[in-house]
Amino acid sequence: MTSSEERIERAKSIRDAVLKLVDEKGSVWEPKRGPECRRFENQRFIMLFYVKPPGQQGLPEALYGLELWFRPSGKVLNLSWGTAGEDPQITTFRRGEWEPELLALANPT
Repeated sequence: MTSSEERIERAKSIRDAVLKLVDEKGSVWEPKRGPECRRFENQRFIMLFYVKPPGQQGLPEALYGLELWFRPSGKVLNLSWGTAGEDPQITTFRRGEWEPELLALANPT
């Protein structure tokens, strides 16, 4: 597996963890300066999952988007994709100490 493929696979596993947290513990759908989003926040993370309305100007063609912020580092992940299960387009992916912390939060033992 190439480093690019490994990066995509890691981004997908993180996306799955974020979607699980947002689904289980996140807010109801709320406006986010355009697309509606669901949000989960704790002391370390801010997670946003949003669905973009069709034909909204200024947004990429992808239907879904995800942003992940880690305190104190800032935005560490920004993904978009068009259909469920599709490989995401990676806009931002800053690897770091936050990854195992996030995965443990989503899948407590």
